[in-house]
Amino acid sequence: MAIDLFCYVVQSEHDAQEIISRLQAEHVDLLTKHFVFSQAGEISSVGKEIASEYGFSAVSRFMLSLNVKREVARTKEAEDILKAAFGEDKILILWQNETKH
Repeated sequence: MAIDLFCYVVQSEHDAQEIISRLQAEHVDLLTKHFVFSQAGEISSVGKEIASEYGFSAVSRFMLSLNVKREVARTKEAEDILKAAFGEDKILILWQNETKH
């Protein structure tokens, strides 16, 4: 079972990557072993269009992927950490790039 959380944020890719690095240091087991981040990157025109469908204006994006299947129940915990770090209204999280969470 693959679970990928597509995360669209208002921060620049540099600022987003700094937040990701901090989260990885603060939540080593959860966010470096059970889940893994992609690098934050500039958002494409398609990505901007996807985010705008949810009324969100994104500057960059990254993915958080489930790495250990037995930890699927901790997905909500990972989402809550992301929302707290980036700001509830400054991040759009889509499961499989389709369903808003």
